Amino acid sequence: MPPHAWRSLTGLGVQSKHWESPLCWAPGSLREFLHHAGDYKLSDKDSIFATYLHDNSSFNSPFNLNNVQQGFTSYRQAMIVEETHVFNASWTNSVRAALDRTNNLGGNAPTVNNPAAGDPTLGQLPGFFSSGITLTGTQVTTMPGGKLYAGSVQDYWGQIIQLYDDAFHQKGNHGLKFGFSFLAQQVDGYTPLGGGNGSGTFSRAGSYSVATQKSTATGAEGPCLRPTFTLPDSNGAHYDVSCGALVDFLTNNALRATRPVDLTGFFKHYLRDKIISGYFQDDWRVRSNLT
Repeated sequence: MPPHAWRSLTGLGVQSKHWESPLCWAPGSLREFLHHAGDYKLSDKDSIFATYLHDNSSFNSPFNLNNVQQGFTSYRQAMIVEETHVFNASWTNSVRAALDRTNNLGGNAPTVNNPAAGDPTLGQLPGFFSSGITLTGTQVTTMPGGKLYAGSVQDYWGQIIQLYDDAFHQKGNHGLKFGFSFLAQQVDGYTPLGGGNGSGTFSRAGSYSVATQKSTATGAEGPCLRPTFTLPDSNGAHYDVSCGALVDFLTNNALRATRPVDLTGFFKHYLRDKIISGYFQDDWRVRSNLT
């Protein structure tokens, strides 16, 4: 390629997928991709190479019972520049620098399909939304919590800075290669995980007493008592499984519950790591057929 000539290649793509759920229509996935690379010859002895990459994607899927949408996003951006200088027929040096940034945000639920899942008045505490519900024995194993914390929130941000310098020297029967590299890696993580809105479990076992450390059937479960038993009966095992759990849910008698996540106890974690390395290599051509 003659001096002061530029050669490049560009790739661009957008991909989108959608689906229709039984209760609502929602976007499924979206991906945007851009790649551009090129090289430029500055002179007979100097040339540069550069590339840029942009890759962004998102994915949404409805949770159980289709109350909220769980979202995932992934983003990457990379920039690389390399300069090569030829000193003479036996000496060449190459310097390369790169920056790579990524983020992966998973389990977030900012979009609701059911308005009740986004109603802050249904949260246990201000700033939260409806809690996750479990009705044991009803085949409705778990109803996820409402907005924001319906899923397991795991957010990560990363950045890598790279610097390389490689030299090549041909001396007689020896091909010498030596250089160094520097890598600075940075990772930030925020992982409050799942159940952020709190939870409640309802069962025919009734309510749990801290004083007696036992669970007893509630009075509201009376209509659920199986025919072979008579009231009053505090043994939850004597009640219909589905009926007892559903009645206790409708009368707000939880067997156990957890409070919303204490956000004051969760912080971003910052990982910083630096690596410096060097190498030396001698390709010795002992004979024409032996190196």
